[in-house]
Amino acid sequence: MELVRDKWTKEDYKQFQLYLKNLGTQDYIDFSKKIIKEEINMLGIKIPILKKIAKEITRGNYNSFLKVNENIYYEEIMIEVLIIGNIKEQVAFDFYLDSFVNKIDNWAICDTCCANMKLMKKKQDIYLPILKKYIESNEEYKIRFSLVCLLAHYKEEKYIDIIFEIINKINLDAYYVNMAIAWLLCEMFILHKAKTLKNLKKLKINTFTFNKFISKCCDSYRVSKEDKEYLKQLKNSFEK
Repeated sequence: MELVRDKWTKEDYKQFQLYLKNLGTQDYIDFSKKIIKEEINMLGIKIPILKKIAKEITRGNYNSFLKVNENIYYEEIMIEVLIIGNIKEQVAFDFYLDSFVNKIDNWAICDTCCANMKLMKKKQDIYLPILKKYIESNEEYKIRFSLVCLLAHYKEEKYIDIIFEIINKINLDAYYVNMAIAWLLCEMFILHKAKTLKNLKKLKINTFTFNKFISKCCDSYRVSKEDKEYLKQLKNSFEK
């Protein structure tokens, strides 16, 4: 199917949905549902194929495509994610970002979205206040979106203190928020151990999240045996 178009009509989009349906497999639907663990309407198309489709659509009139996108299937939402991530113009990116974040309803969509926000990586200081705003929303996937964006695009040492300040402002005790915090802390420990250990003393998280952070570090090949032993001692002494 021709994906680079000057204009997408509703009829074009109906043909596009049929095109997508022919790309999916039941095996991949079964695999995806096991790891996503949410009730989702899927076609079973692998991410590399979706990335290729999104890249082609972005070469044409992606605005026209996004206007007719129906978001019936998981893959349609994922394609929207990938198109937004491909946008290079800040005005257009900003226009679509907030409306999309409001649609996030599972961790897989969230994390793919965050990893592909190319413009955010280039303009970190512009988007940091926006991530802080989502942290204050008290909504599970908006908070996770911010945390995973920090993980993907704000790994430099200069952001460590800010990251810990952001974590300490989170009041929502939700599974996918806690897991994102643990993942982020693990990455900070691996990349900036000394400064992360210093900030751990001021950390305001629950025991579950702290233990998950330790567990992720212990599962990582990038953490030394000596550091794993030290972290296990911290685990025994941490109580919130």
